[in-house]
Amino acid sequence: MSEETPKKNIYFNVDNILITLLVFIRLAIIVVLPFAIKALNPIGEALKDFNLTDLVFSQLRDESKVPTNTNIVIVDVGDARECDRGCIATEIMAINRYKPKVLALDMFFRQEKKQNAELIAKDSLLEAALNQSKNLVMATQMIYNEETGAFTELRQSHPRFIKNAIPAFVNVITDEGKKKKGQISKRTVRTYTIKERIIDTLYTFDTLKISSKQEFINYEKLIKEKKLHPYTVLDSHFILKPKISKIIDSIHYSFPYHIVRLYDKTKAEKALARKKKRDIINYYGNVSIGQLKFQYIPREELLSVYETVTYYEQKIKAGIKLDENEQADYNNALEGAKNHERIIKDKIVLMGIVPLIDISDPKSLADVTYEDTYYTPLNPNYVGRSYPDMYGLMIHANVIAMMLDENYINQSPLWLTVIIAIVSTFLSVLLFTYLFNNHETVYRLARKTIQFIMGISMLFILVFVFHWFNYFLRLELTAACILLSTSSMRMYYRTVKPIMEKIGIFKSKPKQEENSTQVDTKQNEQPVTNSTENPST
Repeated sequence: MSEETPKKNIYFNVDNILITLLVFIRLAIIVVLPFAIKALNPIGEALKDFNLTDLVFSQLRDESKVPTNTNIVIVDVGDARECDRGCIATEIMAINRYKPKVLALDMFFRQEKKQNAELIAKDSLLEAALNQSKNLVMATQMIYNEETGAFTELRQSHPRFIKNAIPAFVNVITDEGKKKKGQISKRTVRTYTIKERIIDTLYTFDTLKISSKQEFINYEKLIKEKKLHPYTVLDSHFILKPKISKIIDSIHYSFPYHIVRLYDKTKAEKALARKKKRDIINYYGNVSIGQLKFQYIPREELLSVYETVTYYEQKIKAGIKLDENEQADYNNALEGAKNHERIIKDKIVLMGIVPLIDISDPKSLADVTYEDTYYTPLNPNYVGRSYPDMYGLMIHANVIAMMLDENYINQSPLWLTVIIAIVSTFLSVLLFTYLFNNHETVYRLARKTIQFIMGISMLFILVFVFHWFNYFLRLELTAACILLSTSSMRMYYRTVKPIMEKIGIFKSKPKQEENSTQVDTKQNEQPVTNSTENPST
């Protein structure tokens, strides 16, 4: 296409509409083709999980203005080396002493421990503590089947430990898809799901005789095409033919949802009424120095106060008089118990692996070795992250706080995103056409700068609206389209339109008009190959 065009003020025409369409076609090719993604490596690898909204949480937000949620209490249990089942049972009894409204455990007790009498006794103590808990929620895990593309199994603790509990799935499902058992998410957790379906098919098998080799090959082909369930070959003449006996299709609700439902049923119903498959998490904070926005009780402190008070109460009940030092120790423990009661009574208590860390210290994050850790927008290293920054239980705590406060982040629907992109792209094409026709020098010297400023402005608007209004106005598509607009105009007039004229979609221009165009071209010392009605970039 030529860099020249006659000064004709006709903008709302078929050419500009087709240029807008071409922008979207080019963008789709860039996004879809694998080589386009690979070409961006290694920079692409560092930026592929980056989202501009992360800047709001990690850099722009004033942490001092984020209120502390006093309805949620976090209690750390440590790992099995620090606190076994007997220790956890004692923690639960300590918490129950202060009468929480809801007690939720993000942990599993999958098997009974029968190795020796001590472990058996600890299991019994844990079972008793759980059975005495009111409004108890315990974790389950949905297992994703990659072959069927659905959750097909629900795993939970041993039945003796969940008799008094409401089961709720604790899966953290990121945008990259479902997670296998034990797999750490390498993607940032920005959204949560309030409910999921478990779909499984149960089979019975009939013995089927194969009369020929060709018949066996035919069956094998159906298996490869996934038109039949895999079979088991008994011998060269018989196979087990599967027959569906039952299809399980059930809805399961998340850990945060069940907790909120027990604490405030109205708030839970409002969260469910949003009918969002994925809802953006409005993060409050982490279990970290400077970001702790929830009540937090360390395991050592909880156990020390409870065991001290219990010990002296038993002595007093047995008629043993305390000496001066013991009385002072007892009084201090009582003060601690009163403080714990003030924090816990009628509140939501979440128990799990949540040691206090310093998120700003890479060494502190490097010490986090548990598998239940994830990247979040609160991570200070928002590009090229090296360490996960949040435990799964803390993600649940943030979702619970958001649901209780009804502090949701709304997102522009797809139709609005597409309309904004189409209108903005068309207007940018009109703008560049106008600039060339009326301010050619400005167009030639500053078109890339103008294009860049327009694209960046879209992204700044996105961040501003998200930060101040809790609304995710998706403008990334608009920004990308604007950045492709001038090159698409050039491609259209140099390649696309000439081809369309050759095949008869557009009529060829009269010879007289072509001669006029050539005169204009010679005056500017540049060749022109297109119609005088064609705007140029």
